Amino acid sequence: AKWPIVMSLLALVITLLIDMVNNYEWYIPKFNLSEKSALFLTDLSHAIFNNYKIGIELLVVNAGITFLLLFLVSKKSIIAKSAPSIN
Repeated sequence: AKWPIVMSLLALVITLLIDMVNNYEWYIPKFNLSEKSALFLTDLSHAIFNNYKIGIELLVVNAGITFLLLFLVSKKSIIAKSAPSIN
């Protein structure tokens, strides 16, 4: 039963990475990235998002990623093949 926690944390990390690429201007000085890393992050952001800035919709993105990951690790309940019939 550890998979829900692992998948939820993985969704959080993926969302953080998406936000780092999208809002690179905020993260570059915070993490003191090198000029080469900052240039790579800037180019990646422009290539993926084309100057679009994600705001509050990041919550929806996080929910979607979390749902997808939890769905991938979920198991279907086993239904009895022959249920007793009442006559």
